[in-house]
Amino acid sequence: MIEDMRLHSAPLNHFDPMLLSLVPQQWRKLVGVLGDALARAASDGYEHTSDLVLEARLRALVQDGLLVGRGMDQTLHEAEIKLSK
Repeated sequence: MIEDMRLHSAPLNHFDPMLLSLVPQQWRKLVGVLGDALARAASDGYEHTSDLVLEARLRALVQDGLLVGRGMDQTLHEAEIKLSK
C-alpha cells in the first residue's frame, strides 16, 4: 500500500476491520460496500487502494463466516452481503 507517498507492506487483512464496519446487518449489494470502502480508504490516506484487493477481502470474509453472502458467484452488482449473526 502507499502511505505518505511511500510504498509500505501490510498484512492481507489490514482493511478487514474497516470493511466489517461498513457491512450492515441487512442485505446490501457488494458493489455498494466496495464503493464505501474505497471512499473510506481514500479519506484515511490510502488513495491507491485496489478495488480488487478490497473485493477479494470481502469475499474472503464471507468464506471465513464473518459475513454472509448470496449471489457470490455473480457480479459485484448482483452479489449481496451482510454481517453474520
